[in-house]
Amino acid sequence: MGMSDVLRILLLACCLSQTAVADGSETTRIVVRENMPGSEPVEHRILVSPDFMRMDIVGDNSGYLLLDRKKRLIHNINLEDNTDLLISKSEISLKPPVPFENETTEVEGGPLPAIAGHPTRHYRISTNHVVCHDIVILDSALQDAARALTELNEVLASEQAIGLATAPKEFVNDCELAASVFEPGRQYRRGFPVREQDWRGRLRELIDFEESFNADAGLFTVPGGLQTMTMEEIRGQ
Repeated sequence: MGMSDVLRILLLACCLSQTAVADGSETTRIVVRENMPGSEPVEHRILVSPDFMRMDIVGDNSGYLLLDRKKRLIHNINLEDNTDLLISKSEISLKPPVPFENETTEVEGGPLPAIAGHPTRHYRISTNHVVCHDIVILDSALQDAARALTELNEVLASEQAIGLATAPKEFVNDCELAASVFEPGRQYRRGFPVREQDWRGRLRELIDFEESFNADAGLFTVPGGLQTMTMEEIRGQ
């Protein structure tokens, strides 16, 4: 992480220093900006409650993803074609690569700026000696949101395994296998990322958060009248 990255974190520290305002609500609101090489930046809103997590794109009302944390069930809701695609956790038959060595290393280099009064830490996560994630995490805030994102990745892992099992080998690498299938959500296990860059060059940055957000309960529901589908039905199983 270079000086420009440290300056970005300093800027985030200034911008987010007053965002965590308590109002008694159990919902956490988070806004994350994602930059993928060759694409325009996209901002995602994440709402986390004890029972659900909702993710949608800021300014896009065409649908959203809803994770039922108790049932470990994902609703991928498309409001344009009125569908609710259900994704559930299942057994994984894909075998990990050999060798398969995973390591998380804390990067030393002086103290990083606090975000909204919360300390931050810098880690690198590697698979087979290749850095897959370079992350700066909040050391104490947004812990349940980090757990919810881990839960989401754990549910998705079985579907990712099915896709990667049939993908051409030149499009599959050890970082992809670790992050998507065998170590899902590992970048969230030590805390919520302020800044995360992965092996594909994708950059995610925390833009705003509110730990006690007064969310409308309807945001965590599935609209009536949707056609329900499962991944098994789509695959013709």
